[in-house]
Amino acid sequence: MGVECKPVVYVMQPQTSTNRLQATTSFMPGTFAPDMKTTPGQRLKQSITDSGKSQRQVSIAIGVERQSITNAIRRDRVSPELAQAVATVTGDRWEWIYSGQLPRGRETDDSGSVRLLSQAVRRVPVISLAQAKAWPRSVGEMREMHDVAVDIELAAGLSDAAFCIVIDDDSMRDNSAESVQRGDKVIIDPAIPPQPGDLVVAEMVGQGSILFRKYRERGHDSGGVAHIELVPLNPDYAPSSGVVSDEIRIIGVMVEHRRQRRRA
Repeated sequence: MGVECKPVVYVMQPQTSTNRLQATTSFMPGTFAPDMKTTPGQRLKQSITDSGKSQRQVSIAIGVERQSITNAIRRDRVSPELAQAVATVTGDRWEWIYSGQLPRGRETDDSGSVRLLSQAVRRVPVISLAQAKAWPRSVGEMREMHDVAVDIELAAGLSDAAFCIVIDDDSMRDNSAESVQRGDKVIIDPAIPPQPGDLVVAEMVGQGSILFRKYRERGHDSGGVAHIELVPLNPDYAPSSGVVSDEIRIIGVMVEHRRQRRRA
């Protein structure tokens, strides 16, 4: 059965930040048969391939990590925001990429009702473990730091204090799925309270050391204060334990892990 569509123009509102995109998409009214033969991931890949551009070129153009596009294709999960952004580069209708509920045809300039969409492509600063001790820094300092783009869906839930760390040792490397290797990037959010099993960045108060470890609770004292253990996944490294606040300060919880792929 055909579906009747009303003309709509989507306007990406211009922003002062360089991490925002400006684009306009629209679709023509008419009756069509929804595309039920392909999936969102397949349509996203097809749109990029047929545009003659690589995934890397598209990711740079819309200001996201290439891995965000690769993950969307592999997991077959394409957000409306990502579809809208890619469509501004490939020329396909974002509605076709996202749901197949419109013909694929290229965009037009036909007018219609206007809907404002704000598409934030969030970037977070890359800092060292030593810098995490005094985090968050001032906005002025953050502007001077190297940064990385985060997935659009993840960005929606990140606090302003989120940051990225490049792992520089093998303390969290093992043979499990949780393994974090030297050179991997982890996105940390200080606004998220830790739960048992989370990977966290923490300060050993009084010792000056900042660690990236697995958070494990060992119980509570009579006053309800938590006794915790910071556990390395690599058995060659020793765990650290102590009382929250007095001996250990949790700086933030890992919300994303990006693996460094190595060539043989």
